[in-house]
Amino acid sequence: MRRNESAERRDITLFQWIVLALAILVLATYLLRSWLLDDASWRLTERQMWTERMQRNVMLAHVQWLARGRPATIHFSAEQGKMASPIIMTKRGWPMADCENLWQRLVTVESPANIAVAATDGGCIWSLKGIKLFSYTEATGQVSR
Repeated sequence: MRRNESAERRDITLFQWIVLALAILVLATYLLRSWLLDDASWRLTERQMWTERMQRNVMLAHVQWLARGRPATIHFSAEQGKMASPIIMTKRGWPMADCENLWQRLVTVESPANIAVAATDGGCIWSLKGIKLFSYTEATGQVSR
């Protein structure tokens, strides 16, 4: 009789361990999945913010160019309190496509190391891990995703 009770207890204990392991596995999967999705959402928001900053600051540079009498170069600061940096403007009043420097002057966020910039005919394309973030066309001042 005791052998049967002992065997039943071992079976129940084994069953409890299996249930516990499955519960931990499900919980870990859920937490990992939600953490990864939150990270992807955060990255998308960050990319949208960069694009919107570029769009806004291209327009502000154009407005400043108009207000100052259409000079060849303006001194532009995207953030108050920061020292203005010179930006060469086109004849139509858009920032010249100096692709390497436009990010620092107009987006004003430290450029992540894995962002690639490519000069095109009259513009620039910024990409992150092979995915296009946005492009800029100096002839029209257009920033597009």
